[in-house]
Order: sequence, then structure tokens, then C-alpha cells
Amino acid sequence: MAATRDDWETTPLPTARASISLDRTYNAAEFMRIREGNVPQEMEDRWFVFYEEPWLHLHRSWTGFGVRLLRRLEHFLPGSISGARHHGYDGLKENPP
Repeated sequence: MAATRDDWETTPLPTARASISLDRTYNAAEFMRIREGNVPQEMEDRWFVFYEEPWLHLHRSWTGFGVRLLRRLEHFLPGSISGARHHGYDGLKENPP
């Protein structure tokens, strides 16, 4: 069953965002798996992920902060990603503090 917005307590991305281009394509099987999202099951699971056409939402599991949005512009082709800036850290960094 696919993850939905209601599966985890979250906060939306703030208006302060950065946008980068993402040059990565996914085949049909990969994209279907991504659309399923991720609901954290253990403390070590760092991300809550859900998909609402055309956006893939990524939230930090502990805080619920929305830190990334990925927009699918063409079939199986993510075209842009927006990262949030929460409490002084850049959500686009791979390992924020």
C-alpha cells in the first residue's frame, strides 16, 4: 500500500527554497517503487516519503520537516527538486545536522 500524506505528522516546506535540476531517469519498475513512498518503521528510518501527482514529498521522519519536493515533468523523468531551508540548515545537503 502506498504511503499517503496522512501516514505521518509533517510540516510543509517553507517558502524559502532552493531549486536544482536533477538529471536522472527511472524505468517503469523503479518509478512504481518510488511512488509507493516510505513510512518509517524504526528510529533509524530517516525519511517519510509519499507521492501526490506530480510531486514526490520527502520529510525528515523525526521532525516531520518537509525538506525536499521532486516534480515529475515527463513520464519517469524527474525534472526539478526543491529543498527547504529549516532552522538554519540547507535541506538540499545530503546529511544535514
